[in-house]
Amino acid sequence: MKIELKTTIEYGKIIALNRLKQGMTQDELARGICSITYLSKLENGKLDQPNLETIDLLLGRLNITISALSDQQKVIKDKIGSIYDAINEKNLKLADREWLKLKESITNNEDPSLYVYYLLISYRYFLGKDDLGSAKNIRKEILLLSKTLTNAQLFYFHYFNGIYHCLDQKFLDGIESFREALTLQDTLPFEDHFLLYHTALAYSNIHNPALALQFALDVLHIFEKQLNYMRVVDCHIIIGINYTRVKQFERALEHYHNVLKVVSQLNQLDLIAMVYHNIGFLYSEKKESKQAINYYLKSIELKEENTPVYLNTVYFLAKELIKEKAFEQARNWISRSLALVKSPSSYSIKLKILEFSISKNSDEHKVYLEEEAIPYYKEKNDINNLYSCYELLGDLYSQEFKYKASSKYYKLALTVKNKK
Repeated sequence: MKIELKTTIEYGKIIALNRLKQGMTQDELARGICSITYLSKLENGKLDQPNLETIDLLLGRLNITISALSDQQKVIKDKIGSIYDAINEKNLKLADREWLKLKESITNNEDPSLYVYYLLISYRYFLGKDDLGSAKNIRKEILLLSKTLTNAQLFYFHYFNGIYHCLDQKFLDGIESFREALTLQDTLPFEDHFLLYHTALAYSNIHNPALALQFALDVLHIFEKQLNYMRVVDCHIIIGINYTRVKQFERALEHYHNVLKVVSQLNQLDLIAMVYHNIGFLYSEKKESKQAINYYLKSIELKEENTPVYLNTVYFLAKELIKEKAFEQARNWISRSLALVKSPSSYSIKLKILEFSISKNSDEHKVYLEEEAIPYYKEKNDINNLYSCYELLGDLYSQEFKYKASSKYYKLALTVKNKK
């Protein structure tokens, strides 16, 4: 769905901006056309119904025409819509091409009212490319204008903020932004169904199967009606994951196998790898480790090394190998993967914690949890992993009969659990 841009051309601002650009005084511009008082009110937006004939004469003196402004505005709106559609359809090459065209158009733009829409689509464009640094800079610029945004602009700002937080692994913050966007959407004459998809994905990431399934099932039917097959696949994957979490294994497998039929025909290796991982997780939940290991290995074969999804699958594979008492194999997978890591992430931290569990070095294990893992998960507001770290520390201190420290971490785990 395209972004709805319902702005009217703000002639006063355009006249003021271009008058100043051309070094013209109000007296020079208004002479023979209107009074200086009238021009001043027009430029400051204090005229409810300005005279279009007067505006046309003023713009003409500035070498601008009303028709050219309207055409220019339409071109920019269309480019913004094209970029938004391309991102939602995961066509980043098309988004890149349209982005270059938009940058050229906005440079020659005479209408300052369109700039906020340029900022919004810039924000979404950089999020679509996982460029959080550039997205953060655009976000700061939009925040400076936040008091001037319309409800429609605020809706997209909160929606894109949700994606920003989720990409930064701050899923609770992301969900809060999505909620604000959903509330605003109720006041608007349009709906953006991709918001429901991202909300489902965020709830899935915090392991809330009830709400993940609710949002995913709702938007699945919409995408099916639109024949948006790639997004239908995405929804089926979310649904499969969360049916697995509530132990409805056969329903989950049905979704996964349907997805494999579609993505295998399209040769979508990344999606095939994702489904294999999720089937592996399903067999882990069923306590069928050999089947789980088989699917995790099939998934890893299709993934690029040192990517978050690769490290995540290695983590689950190592857990199953440990269950099968294949400690050396687990250690090899972990050490080989950690050697590729350049900066810490949730996935690398979980692998390191798993490595300590194999080595049985309790002291180093506790230090790593207290000084590396917990501060990282606190900063990310990652409740699930924070809970796991506190509980693990409680267990480690309990095994050493250090009940005061053990009690401290169990209490922290309970406090965090209540926030889930």
